[in-house]
Amino acid sequence: VLRGAERDANAALKLRSENAVERFGLAVVQLRLGEVKMALQNLQLVTTLAEDDPAFHYTLGYAYGQSGDVYRAESEWRYAETLDPQYWMELRDPVSTCAPRIGL
Repeated sequence: VLRGAERDANAALKLRSENAVERFGLAVVQLRLGEVKMALQNLQLVTTLAEDDPAFHYTLGYAYGQSGDVYRAESEWRYAETLDPQYWMELRDPVSTCAPRIGL
């Protein structure tokens, strides 16, 4: 199922390569498939196309965490929080092992 979703997302991007939402969808599928390097490349582009979207930066932080780059992960999570502090309050008090802990 995920491979089919990846195929569909790639086909859509051939038509609209600068669409941040479609590229984000592809990156999420890639993360679920364990294709972290490809997801990182797409998420980095997504955050340049839509630089003020906290969800995109949060997901980029997650991908950095999956790649082992904790410093960049924390940086993206902090930036997501500055973009929308109310929405990202769980970054300060996450459920154990479900979200990043910032400012310990």
